[in-house]
Amino acid sequence: MFVGAIVVTLIAAAQIRVLAGSYARRLEHVYSMEALVIVPLTFLGGIFYSVPSLPQPSDTISHLNPVFYVVQALRFGLVGRGDVSVAVALVVLVGFDVLLTLWSALVLRSARLLKP
Repeated sequence: MFVGAIVVTLIAAAQIRVLAGSYARRLEHVYSMEALVIVPLTFLGGIFYSVPSLPQPSDTISHLNPVFYVVQALRFGLVGRGDVSVAVALVVLVGFDVLLTLWSALVLRSARLLKP
């Protein structure tokens, strides 16, 4: 399970980088996308706290964060327990990977965003 969690996490990271590189006009845009999107999602994904201990609206919002499922799958592989089932986390991550891969394929097929 741990190796599967790592593989789906790496696929998602690769697809996010493809999309960031396709939409960015300069290298600073790639870094700003990381700073404004990826880092906040990571901190809100339950790395430093258990999500069920949050108040109710925040608990529900955290379950909409795909990074939450990455954290839970890796936590289950390392510690043996998590806030959600490892099967649920892996299914959500595979679905997220499929969506990102389709989006990347559409961007690369259109080639209008690619630079010469």
